[in-house]
Amino acid sequence: MMATGGKPSQAKGLHAKEHAIGASAAAAGQKAHGAGDLVTAEKLYRRSLAYSENPLPAIYGNYGALLRETQKPKEAAAVYRRGLKRYPNEITLVRNYANLLLQEGHASKALALYIKAERCLPINSKPGKLVAIQRQQAQALAELGQARLALRILEPILTNSKEEDTALRLGMAELYLELEDNSKARSLALPILRGQEPKFDQAFQWSNLLLKLDEFDQALKTFDNATTSHVRHAGKLDKATRQKVDTTCWNFSLMLLRKGLLKKGWQLFEHGRAVPNGRGGMQRTVFKAHPRAKIAEWDGSKLNNKRLLINGEQGIGDVLMFSMLIDPLFKEANHVGIVTYDRLTELYKRSFPRAKIFNTKDIKAGNIYPADWDLQVAMGSLPMLRHSSIEDYSDIKPFLIQDAKQEAELKNRYYPKRNSEILIGFSWKGGGNAKQKRTKSLQLEDMLPLFRIPNTKWISLQYGKVNEEIENFNKKYGLNLITPDDVDPLKDMDRWCSLVSCCDKVISAANTTIHGAGCLGIPTTVILAKDPDWRWLGDENAKCYWYPNVSIARQQKIGSWKEPIEKVIRSF
Repeated sequence: MMATGGKPSQAKGLHAKEHAIGASAAAAGQKAHGAGDLVTAEKLYRRSLAYSENPLPAIYGNYGALLRETQKPKEAAAVYRRGLKRYPNEITLVRNYANLLLQEGHASKALALYIKAERCLPINSKPGKLVAIQRQQAQALAELGQARLALRILEPILTNSKEEDTALRLGMAELYLELEDNSKARSLALPILRGQEPKFDQAFQWSNLLLKLDEFDQALKTFDNATTSHVRHAGKLDKATRQKVDTTCWNFSLMLLRKGLLKKGWQLFEHGRAVPNGRGGMQRTVFKAHPRAKIAEWDGSKLNNKRLLINGEQGIGDVLMFSMLIDPLFKEANHVGIVTYDRLTELYKRSFPRAKIFNTKDIKAGNIYPADWDLQVAMGSLPMLRHSSIEDYSDIKPFLIQDAKQEAELKNRYYPKRNSEILIGFSWKGGGNAKQKRTKSLQLEDMLPLFRIPNTKWISLQYGKVNEEIENFNKKYGLNLITPDDVDPLKDMDRWCSLVSCCDKVISAANTTIHGAGCLGIPTTVILAKDPDWRWLGDENAKCYWYPNVSIARQQKIGSWKEPIEKVIRSF
C-alpha cells in the first residue's frame, strides 16, 4: 500500500524538479542573451522548453528572436509555431512570427497573422499598439504589391498623427512612387530629405528614395555624409556596427547599379563579401583557396605578365555573367586561372583553353598552390576594377563554346523536322527566395499566347522538377511543349548548354537560362519584372549591357505579364 501510495508523490516531486530546472534555464538563458552570449543562451532556452511543463510565452518569443539573430529562420519558425500552439492568441508571438514570415518573403501569411493580431488586441489597449499593428499590415500589403490598399491604412494614421512621423511619411512616399504619383511622393519626402541630415541607420532609405525621385547628386551626397565616418573608421567599430555599415553599403550599391551609376555602385558592391545572406554564407561568397596574405589581391593595375587567379562566387548565373569580363585579361596576364563551379568545369576548359580551370573540389583537395600565382581577384570585383561605366561593356562578347557532339545529338532528337519551324527554348521561373520567386516568375498560362505562335516548337530549359507541371499544361491546352528527359542543368550544365545552343531563340524569365543563353550568343529575350534586381538597369527603355544578344520585354505593371508577352509576340 505504501509503495502504491508513494508513486503520485514521487511523480509530483519529479515534476517540481523538472519545473525548477526549466525555470532556472529560462532565467539563465535570458541573462546570457542579454549579455550577447548567444550560443549559451540558445542551449539554455532549448533546455527550458524541454523541462518546463508550461513554458511562459516570453521563452518562445526570446528563443525565436535569438534564432533569427543567428540566421536560423526555419528553427525560429518552428519555435514560434510551438508557442502559438500553446498560446494561440498571445499577441507578441503572433506579431513576431508574422515579422519572421514577412522577412522570409511570405507576405500573405504574415498579413493574415497581423490581422489576427489586431483581433487579439484587448479593447483597453493604448492607441499606439493598434497603429503599430496597422502599419505592419500596410507593410505586408506593400510587399504583396498592394500599394493602394496599404495607403488606405496609412493615410488616416498620418492625418491623426500629432507628431512629425518621418518614417511614416517616407514610407508612404515610396508607395506613391509605386503608383507613379511622383507629385505626391515628392511633397511627402523632399521637405524631409532636403531639410534634415539622416542618421547612419537612415542612410540607405533616404538615399534610396532620393535615387527614386531622380535626385542623383543629393542621393550620393546624403549617403556619403551619413556613412563616410563609419567606413573610414571601420577597423575601430564593433562587429555589430561594422555589419550594419557593410549591409547599408551593400544595399545602396544594388540601387546604384539599377540606376546605371556603376562606378560608385561597383565600389560599394565589395561590401557584399561581408554581409550574411541568411543561409550560412555571404551575399558574395567567394570560392577562395588562399587568403590575401598568401596571394595578394589584384587592385586593377596593369598586370605586366603577372599570373592572375580569378575566384568564382556563389550563384552560377552570376559566375557566367561575370565571366563575360575575363577574355580581355588574357592579353595582359602571363597566365590566368579560373576557379568555378564543379558543374562548369568541362564547359570552362573548352571555352577558356588558355586558362587553368579549377573547381571547388580542387580547393578542398589543396590543388591550388600560392607559389603558382602572383595575384588573385574575386570574379565579382572585375566590374569595379575594369568596367565601371556602361561604355566599358560595349565590346564584351559571348564566350561559351558548347560541346559540338552533344549539340548534334540533341539537335537530331529535338529540332523540328519541317524547315518552316523554329525551336525556341523557354523557362518561366526565377528567384532564390519566396519574394524573388513571386516577383520574377511567370505562370505557364502567362506564356500561352507565345506557345500558340505558328511554326514554333518549344522546349523547356527550366531547371527543377517541372515535367509533371508541363505534362498537365499540355493536356489542358492541347499543346506539345517538350520536356527533355535526358538533360538536367542541376547535374550537367555542359549538356544543358548544348541543348540551349540547339535553339533558334530563347525566351525566359530572369534566371540562369538568360545567363547561359547570353554567354552562348543565342538570340534571347528576357521577360523582366517592373522592378528588376541589380543585374538589370531599372529604366524602362534601358538595354541589357551584359549580353549584346539579349533583348528585354519589361513588365509595365506589377503582377501583370500581359504587356511583355505582347512585346515578345510582336518581335516574331
